Amino acid sequence: YKTGTGQGGSVASVDADLAAHPSQCLLAVSHAPVIGSPAQEHPTNEAAAFRQTLVDHGVDLVLAGHQHFYERNLDPAGFTSITNGQGGVGHYDRTSTAPTAQAYNSTSFGPIKVVLSANGWTTDFVPNAGAAAFSDHASGGCS
Repeated sequence: YKTGTGQGGSVASVDADLAAHPSQCLLAVSHAPVIGSPAQEHPTNEAAAFRQTLVDHGVDLVLAGHQHFYERNLDPAGFTSITNGQGGVGHYDRTSTAPTAQAYNSTSFGPIKVVLSANGWTTDFVPNAGAAAFSDHASGGCS
C-alpha cells in the first residue's frame, strides 16, 4: 500500500481504503519513512502520521526511501520498516539513532531484493558492483 504526504492521500482516505480491502499480509510503500532515524536533510519522519493507521490494519513491512541511507527498524508494534535511499545521489548521515534501529549503512549503493510469499517476506540489501561492502537480511511473517 502506498502512503505518504501528497502520494496516497490523507490518513482518513488510507484508513478507509485499507478497511475496504483487508488482507492477511500488508506491505506499505512510502516515499518518506514512517519510523527511523533523522538526518540533517530530513530531521523528521514525514510519513509518521500514517503509522497508527498501518498498525491498526496489521502492517507487516513498510518500505521507504527519502533518507539517503539504509536503515532497518523494528517497530514496537511488531512491523519492520526498511528505508533504502542508497540510489546513487549521495549519502546522508543520521544525526541520531532511533531506538528501533536494527541495521544501518551510509556508504554503499544498491537496491533491496524483496521476496513475498503467502505467509511472509524476506529482504536482502544487494550492493551495486564495486560499491562498499554491506549486507543485510531480514524476514518476517504475516500478522
